[in-house]
Amino acid sequence: GAFGFADRTNGNAMMLDNIVRVNTLSETLVVAAALRLVAASVLPSIDSTIPTTYLPQQVSLINPAHATTPITLRMLMTHTSTLSDASFETARRTSPTAVVDLRSFVTSYMVTSSGGVNTLSTSIFTAGATPGSTAAYNYARINTAVLTFIIEMAVIANPGQITGTTYTALAYVREKILSPLGMSDTVTMTTTGGFPTLSYPTLGDAYSERVVEDRSSAGTTLTSRTLHPAYFSD
Repeated sequence: GAFGFADRTNGNAMMLDNIVRVNTLSETLVVAAALRLVAASVLPSIDSTIPTTYLPQQVSLINPAHATTPITLRMLMTHTSTLSDASFETARRTSPTAVVDLRSFVTSYMVTSSGGVNTLSTSIFTAGATPGSTAAYNYARINTAVLTFIIEMAVIANPGQITGTTYTALAYVREKILSPLGMSDTVTMTTTGGFPTLSYPTLGDAYSERVVEDRSSAGTTLTSRTLHPAYFSD
């Protein structure tokens, strides 16, 4: 049975059919999707160089301070890529009508364009440790966002990996992971702001498919929460 309270303030008990927000546990779905594409030989080994065809504007994912160490899928999965969330504040949105999709966000976050030439932004990396090393560990949601971007590009380039006609990372996760496991009650929040009624009234606008800032049910900005792009976009 269920245990504890869904809402401690009002004393509402947790029920078996309560809907709860899983937050970063959803990263496991992204990693599972990437590993499935690796097993299908669509993506390279998790320790190989990531093909530029799956990266924003086909830029190479390499920290310029460690030019001989390409960033790999494993590094993105384990948060040892040296990518940083430092610039996420600039992507904050407070309304679903003002947001951008994941692919646009990742591209704007990672790529600098000048004179028609696209290059990898150097400001998105942390200094010091070599990518892939234990010392390089730095939890940053941009790792998961980039990994999702790669999955989406891989699905688009290999449409036979999915039976439907919507070639997105979310569609792939639904078809290959959630559906086979019978997880019919597992959903993502919509781009228009609609979402199932949560068990606890503590979170307001947070869209899993777009870039927004978390707010309380009263509309107050929760500045203590990391601003992040969602992992999926349709």
